[in-house]
Amino acid sequence: MRNGIVNNGLPQRKRPVHPPPLERHNEPVILFVTLATRPRGAFLANAVVRTAFIDACADADTWSVGRYVIMPDHIHLFCAPAKWPAPGIKRWSGYVKERITKRLKAILAGGSPVGDGSAGDGSAQPRPPSGGIRDALPGLMEGEPVASRPDPSRL
Repeated sequence: MRNGIVNNGLPQRKRPVHPPPLERHNEPVILFVTLATRPRGAFLANAVVRTAFIDACADADTWSVGRYVIMPDHIHLFCAPAKWPAPGIKRWSGYVKERITKRLKAILAGGSPVGDGSAGDGSAQPRPPSGGIRDALPGLMEGEPVASRPDPSRL
């Protein structure tokens, strides 16, 4: 292989092709999506991130999130379009990641995601160290894998 070309002359893919979802009569559109962090870091599997993820999915209402698993360095989820035409999944997942990041920054800064000055449970949250979110999360909550069965009416 040289310059992404295999010996047979065809280009080599690093990832599989992901065609856009198509609406078909009497056939569900359910996608399996993985959201990863960049750079990789084992800090997602805790209650703070889970809350931020659930809130972000509620904000990003063009796709409905079904079952999901939060791993230390990525999140697996199943989702289905909630509105047609559904936006591209890449655009939607970028929005979800952005919302999660903003909620985590607000929580770690001592405020709440909605800006009322509380952490949601009445307790004061510590400010993140100079390293940012990655360094603050492991000390904020005990890391434990989080799996959930969300409300079945959402899918």
